[in-house]
Amino acid sequence: LSKHEEFSFCVIGRGEFQSEFNSLRTSERVQYHEYVPHEEIADYYRAADVFLLPSRVEGVPNVILESLACGVPVLATPVGEVPHMIDETCESEAEFVRRLVDEDLPDQQYPERYTWENLQKEYIGIFRECAKIP
Repeated sequence: LSKHEEFSFCVIGRGEFQSEFNSLRTSERVQYHEYVPHEEIADYYRAADVFLLPSRVEGVPNVILESLACGVPVLATPVGEVPHMIDETCESEAEFVRRLVDEDLPDQQYPERYTWENLQKEYIGIFRECAKIP
């Protein structure tokens, strides 16, 4: 097999494309799970070579932080806060495919901005500001 024939995908989640995901169950290379218990999610991340998030709308997606915390690189579209979470994004479906085929995966680290210590400092600052405490 060439490296291009070795691809397999695991799709997790529910939503407006659920019927399309259900139709993928006929392929040996696609696993589809509507739901994975929280205590098992890290196992799915660690089994992956890359995490894809081709969303058109996002806020601050926890799935990016979870993936990076498990040491898995992320390819995602530049929506919402995603460009502030990872340095490289994919502008199109064609770019996702090219990067997967070429194995052009980013070398990413968990964003320092989202560590517990830094988030704690930000929240304390917000609370102080709201309570007008210097």
